Amino acid sequence: MRCLRAITDERLTATVFLSKENYDTLDYELHKNFNMEIKDIKNPGNADRHKYQVRVLPPPRTITLKRVWHEYTLHEKEYSEPVDFKLTDADLSKYASIMYESDSLARDTTVKEKNIDYLQDNMKFSEFSLAGEVVRYLNISCILAARILRESVDGIDTVLAAVNRYNAVLDDYIIPAVFHALFDITSELKTEDKELVLLREPKDAGYYKFSAKDDLVLTNRYPGFTPEQIQKSFHADTYCFDSIPEKECFMQYITSGKVKEVYFTGMFTSNQGDLSIHYYDPESGRIRQYYPDFLAKMEDGSYQLIEVKGDNKIDDTVVKAKQAAAEEMAVASGVKYLMYAGSRIVSSHILDDVPMETQQGSLPLGV
Repeated sequence: MRCLRAITDERLTATVFLSKENYDTLDYELHKNFNMEIKDIKNPGNADRHKYQVRVLPPPRTITLKRVWHEYTLHEKEYSEPVDFKLTDADLSKYASIMYESDSLARDTTVKEKNIDYLQDNMKFSEFSLAGEVVRYLNISCILAARILRESVDGIDTVLAAVNRYNAVLDDYIIPAVFHALFDITSELKTEDKELVLLREPKDAGYYKFSAKDDLVLTNRYPGFTPEQIQKSFHADTYCFDSIPEKECFMQYITSGKVKEVYFTGMFTSNQGDLSIHYYDPESGRIRQYYPDFLAKMEDGSYQLIEVKGDNKIDDTVVKAKQAAAEEMAVASGVKYLMYAGSRIVSSHILDDVPMETQQGSLPLGV
């Protein structure tokens, strides 16, 4: 919504370009919360958020987890049979540039759909320049690359037509297929123990600064907690939650007799704590860090890493990638990884729903 804010006092119009996924999300939210959205646009700001000074409480809490990585070995093999790029029956519609146009946010007008493929700046390849592009990626012989393209099941004409229509076909179909025709990959799982500090002292000040809604903040002086419950948590004096389900999750864990210790870790990043998980982001193609929301030590000696997600995010591609990486690390470390949908947390007692599995181990939570 940032692009819709007023820049001057003059009334202006603008064209906003969104992906289809983002357009659908915006359309849904405007219809569901139209009055609220209009009010927020007219009265921007974060009047319901306040700044908090968050101080680290000694002693440092640590946990030993397994750092997990894969070592890959590349094995060359002889080109032996024609490559099938599977372009004949491929659905290339996902590469199409479609413009969805709505004349007004305030009126429920129909959405106009228009193909604008002609605006794509696609490179036009010949048989030889395409072979050269394959060589640039895979560092193979030009003669071999040209031969593979020419002898392919699809045929060079079909390959050129698809790649010249949408250059992304080269990355998604051609390069992977040629690679697997010439190479095999084996992987080996590697692990090592790493002691992680949940929260470090700030370097340049006596506290960290956070902004949060007042009703989503809990401190170690909250009168609703007993002294025993306070002792179970708070490696910082203030927890600033992002949502009601996060706060509710914490309340259920800190008040449960099944839980010995619980810490809210999701609010702290790499500059503040070590508890993060590296994962491959399928959307950006990059390795990123993910910070689970909670770490809990149960009375039976087992550990849990807990993530709270909105219901609409549970099946998100990136969320699934984070979950897969977290589960791999958790299995190697003897820790249980749990992902809760927000609606489940606010509508049930989650610690009664999930059977407690005893996972005794050598994972000391330092105190």
